[in-house]
Amino acid sequence: MAERGSVLTGPRTYAREIERGDAEFLLGLFCGDDEHAFMEHPPRDADEARAFIEWELRYSLKEERKRYFLILCEAETDEPLGITVLTLSPSLPTGVIGYALLPRFRGRGFAREGVSALLRFAFMGLDLHRVSAECDEENAASLRVLESVGMRREGLLVKARRLRYRGHERWRSVYVYGMLRKEYLMRLPDGDYSPSVT
Repeated sequence: MAERGSVLTGPRTYAREIERGDAEFLLGLFCGDDEHAFMEHPPRDADEARAFIEWELRYSLKEERKRYFLILCEAETDEPLGITVLTLSPSLPTGVIGYALLPRFRGRGFAREGVSALLRFAFMGLDLHRVSAECDEENAASLRVLESVGMRREGLLVKARRLRYRGHERWRSVYVYGMLRKEYLMRLPDGDYSPSVT
């Protein structure tokens, strides 16, 4: 993803840059019945959503880009399914991933596909040394996604994040997952070493 407009691809999905027309989608994603939003301060109304998009657009144009906030879409229909996010350390070759799907698209393998493409970009496109993720301790479906792509559970941060849960903000405990580049490479089929970036 060296240029704007490039996408990460999977068998059924692709991830694109956020656009100004995505405000309604973001509100549906973060203001619906999602009980496990990973963002600590998601947009809550149309004005906040538009401001959030403008902030992300400015961030994506920085010369030393440190954040990729991508819209995960179904390849066949171009319909937005959710988001995948990679935030890079300001000084180290490491990153943190996050993701969220609209409720109606969960349980169909789309999150796993999006996370897999994001990890491929992080390790093969950006040559990161390590990628980590955090997940609410009660979000069993998301925990399965992280484990299915080979990330390792490394510990529990007790009451460490102020997250929205069942309509209210409260202190939540989160599991920490991690993966090293060498661990990622060991999982690849022989000869499959190119980043899935177009």
